[in-house]
Amino acid sequence: MKNLPQEQVDALGAAYKQAKKGREKERLHALWLLARGYKRREVQEIVGVSKQSLGSWVTTYGKQGIDGMKEKPQPGNHHKLTKEQKETIKELITTKTPEEAGLEGKFWDTEQLKKLVRKKFEIQYTSYSSYYELFKFCGFTYHKPDKVNKKQTLSSKEAFEEKLKKDWRSTARKMGWYW
Repeated sequence: MKNLPQEQVDALGAAYKQAKKGREKERLHALWLLARGYKRREVQEIVGVSKQSLGSWVTTYGKQGIDGMKEKPQPGNHHKLTKEQKETIKELITTKTPEEAGLEGKFWDTEQLKKLVRKKFEIQYTSYSSYYELFKFCGFTYHKPDKVNKKQTLSSKEAFEEKLKKDWRSTARKMGWYW
């Protein structure tokens, strides 16, 4: 990298200054520093990358030039459900229990949501984080269950359960999901 012609060094500097995406900018910055005569160890400390990453970037730059430093699309679970389908799911899980939606169980959890999405739209995510995101979209938040107070009386427990039965629809919107 030290023996690059000045026009390539200038091109790296210009590309670095114009880059908008974080990783792309980081790669170009590291290469530009190397081209300007900095040692690899210095560049590692300045940019905050590993020796292997830096070596990989140098190799890629040697083979593909500046274009090799650009970010490429990442594979994954991108938007299997449309906005309309998500709205349908939101309407269902905020107004009905799993039993009312044709599933088993009284509360929505990740497994129930997975079954609903598969049943309704014939779609299955490979990652549970996609279902967590769907819960977030629907306005649910994750809450760990509180520990049970062992000193509570049976009558106070029964009163609480009755209150839940009476107004579960209003609490369903505030209720978090559990797994």
